[in-house]
Amino acid sequence: MSTTIELNKENGYLIVTQTGQLDPQQIKEARETSLPMFQYCDRALVDYRKADLSGLRLIDLDDLSAEFHQDVPDCKKMAIIRTQGIDDDYYAHLRNVCSIKGVETELFTSEERAEEWLLLDKT
Repeated sequence: MSTTIELNKENGYLIVTQTGQLDPQQIKEARETSLPMFQYCDRALVDYRKADLSGLRLIDLDDLSAEFHQDVPDCKKMAIIRTQGIDDDYYAHLRNVCSIKGVETELFTSEERAEEWLLLDKT
């Protein structure tokens, strides 16, 4: 798995791109790396279009989703970009648990639509 994290200073959100086989420990390490950047923003665009969730168990998704708000308390809104038709149930579950735990989360297949939604209520 590889991860890139960058701050979109112009629009005030974090861009996290993860590729390859996702592993819970590497996901947690990416969260830790992103923490200092959240002093400049309160939202994230997460690009999983080249990520593979098949190695994660449903309980892993539960734990990762439930812990997200605890691990990254300054993130209030998250847009997840994915490939339609691949791991659909996993992504729906991820969105639901993140939203229940206090991070407004939506799924997209288009980066443009994800960014529009992410910035919808930005003042």
